[in-house]
Amino acid sequence: MQPITRLMKRVSSRLLPAAIMLAALAPAQAVSVWTHSYDNTRSGANTSETTLTTSNVNVNTFGKLFTCTIDGQDYAQPLVIQGVSIGGGTHNVVYVCSMENSVYAFDADNGTLYWHKNYGTAVPAGNVQCCCPDITGDIGILSTPVIDTSTSTMYVVHRNLIGGVYSQWIHALDITSGAEKFGGPTQISGTFNGAAWDPKLNNQRPALTLAGGTVYIEWASSNDCGNYHGFIIGYQASNIANKQYVWSDTVGTGDLGGIWMAGQGLTVDSSGNLYVSTGNGFYDGANNWGETIMKLPANLSGVSDWFTPSNQSSMGDGDIGSAGLLHIPDGNIVGGGKDGRMWLINSSNMGKFNAGSNNVIQEFQETGTEKHTTAVYWNSPNGQMIYDWPSGAAGRVYSYNGTINTAAASTTPSTAGETGIALSANGSAAGTGIFWCQEGNRLHAFNASNLASELWNSSMNQSRDLLGNVDKWAVPTVANGKVYAPTSAGYLAVYGLLSGSSSSSSSSSSTTTTSTSGGDVIAINCGGNAASPFVADTDFVGGTPVTSGNTVTTTGVTNPAPEAVYQSNRYNAPGYTIGGLTSGHAYTVRLHFAETYWTAAGKRQFNLTINGTQDLSNFDIYTAAGGANKANIQQFSTNANSSGQIVITTTNVIDNAQINGIEIQTSGGSSSSSSSSSSSSSSSSSSTTSTGSSEVIEINCGGAAASPFVADTDFTGGATASVTNTITTTGVTNPAPVAVYQSNRYNAPTYTISGLTANATYTVRLHFAECYWTAAGKRQFNVKINGTQDLTNFDIYATAGGEYKANVQQFNTTATSGGQIVITSTNVIDNAQFNGIELLTN
Repeated sequence: MQPITRLMKRVSSRLLPAAIMLAALAPAQAVSVWTHSYDNTRSGANTSETTLTTSNVNVNTFGKLFTCTIDGQDYAQPLVIQGVSIGGGTHNVVYVCSMENSVYAFDADNGTLYWHKNYGTAVPAGNVQCCCPDITGDIGILSTPVIDTSTSTMYVVHRNLIGGVYSQWIHALDITSGAEKFGGPTQISGTFNGAAWDPKLNNQRPALTLAGGTVYIEWASSNDCGNYHGFIIGYQASNIANKQYVWSDTVGTGDLGGIWMAGQGLTVDSSGNLYVSTGNGFYDGANNWGETIMKLPANLSGVSDWFTPSNQSSMGDGDIGSAGLLHIPDGNIVGGGKDGRMWLINSSNMGKFNAGSNNVIQEFQETGTEKHTTAVYWNSPNGQMIYDWPSGAAGRVYSYNGTINTAAASTTPSTAGETGIALSANGSAAGTGIFWCQEGNRLHAFNASNLASELWNSSMNQSRDLLGNVDKWAVPTVANGKVYAPTSAGYLAVYGLLSGSSSSSSSSSSTTTTSTSGGDVIAINCGGNAASPFVADTDFVGGTPVTSGNTVTTTGVTNPAPEAVYQSNRYNAPGYTIGGLTSGHAYTVRLHFAETYWTAAGKRQFNLTINGTQDLSNFDIYTAAGGANKANIQQFSTNANSSGQIVITTTNVIDNAQINGIEIQTSGGSSSSSSSSSSSSSSSSSSTTSTGSSEVIEINCGGAAASPFVADTDFTGGATASVTNTITTTGVTNPAPVAVYQSNRYNAPTYTISGLTANATYTVRLHFAECYWTAAGKRQFNVKINGTQDLTNFDIYATAGGEYKANVQQFNTTATSGGQIVITSTNVIDNAQFNGIELLTN
């Protein structure tokens, strides 16, 4: 985040109520991926990805960051949980399993190993496979676990062969330590109407499913070996010693009916019904359900509804269950099998079995090859889309509106075998949809709006990004700006934006410079794709892109941008650092805006600073443009800084600051300061005001404005937290408002406060309150101010004399020659935190 200084009066009528500021400034939450395919509808999509876009996923700015070494092959999808109390702090954690019966917890952002558990000798694959074996080595943990984030518990199944005895076990593990909990581990067993579950024959391939307080486990076999039965067994999540439900899809004289579903777990609807598809096996529509897609109640008491193809008896190994099931928001189910057909089924009337015809919404032959992937769903800028990748064919996307348009909207330029696919996007925002595929020894990224456009793959810079071989049906996980790719090579590969890339797709905006009659121009479509002569969004720091389909009127401005520029924006306090300019040279900055969300004045207000000078104060796009969906341009003159940059920063006042487009054009001469030709701008020094004998900067770290403290700003790193508990402030002199002590920025944040008088002496008052730990010694950290360590092993609880008590630490320091005070913190035990910062001139 670019430093944005707020020099405020102790009493200011412009400060907003804290509740309004909290709504405006609430940070984007990190994403947790707790189950296979991201959710129980098995959408296959993370639609809360705010970092990776079609602009910055390319070979120049995206690649392999690090690997996490494990002791064997990884077939399971990695699971990522944000904000775990682990390793003496709070961290994002990725959980990885191996076929050698190991579970690992790694730091999701740097690969640090927090814990590792191993559950003994796995089963040699050759012992349980017969025809066409496809697993080499050992079979230990094959399926994807599931995590209950409400109890911080991971459920995982492993297999053993010890002393000639085969066994399978379910564990409930504390994700912070790997310790067993909830009565685990439990050895698995079960029978249903005479069908016996077999720990050797039954292969636990599908992901575990957590729904309604039950952990469901599903089984097939290894290569159809032996007289096995498809099984589902449910264990109570809060006590896994309690086996609640057992059900088999083939009983009596029937057998087979394996549940594979390409490694995906059961699909669950909003009413708690479970959906499962089965492979080849006996079918009679009563007790045996081979080659069938079924709806089951949560208690597994019987089949509620089903669909079986009319040619079931002749399908052989056609396996309608070779792919998992996607539950679309309208309630329909998408499935498919080895015969290459795709099925669209009404979950309220699935069609059952009819020898003459299939009573489904739609069926079509997708390709002449087998289908082994679960389809992926995205409500894109162009409407609802369904993605798939049949084996040996190209990946494809279909438009969907109650039925599937069987003519693919686009296809990938390459074909692949049995792939693992996923999608990431920021809601429905244009330019954020990325379709990911992991196959062979490569990871691919395609533009989800046009699969013919491959953005990146791990072979483009193989020396840096080599993936290594991947296992059948292995699925990558996309979360919080990173892609976690499981491999068969003994490691997890982690990809993301390379160092120095920020969130931008280019290293210097000078590459966008073109010549016009008025001079060299840089033109950026903020939050959107290229709209000539504006290039796609680049050089940004922070914020979130969004687009609108509204028609925007541009007749009220001179030299407007293309309409598409006003239909996209980057919002929530975005900043832009545009380099490659001539140091000290004068430039004209034209900022383009349009209000396409709010329909009245006063709903969005923000401030904007160019190279340290505030040029827009409480700016309201609606008011300035004269209404919604109308273009507005604000124009300024400024000089590039000593680094050849123009730095544009924004701060939220009411709702979110936004910028639609930026043009930078060379001016004829120089200018000593930034000035506005169309707004009431002033030098930032005007906001440095005297209260008695002191100028004051007051920041509510991690929180909203609490007069006279302004909302959190000028920070780098850290995360935010807040409480509503009453804070005692009677023990300190000149305390901050209680609200300041109720919020904090934690996990080693840094504050860089600029715009100060070079080499002047300031009093720094740091405000603290311990609102989490209830004893001394639980949180300790160091603090440096301009390089001098002023707090060592600082313990808020011990210093304040208890929890929920204010404490103030005060120091004198000298601003740097650049007019800055830099406050840094380092974690010692748990996380460093700041609640509030005051700077007063001496």
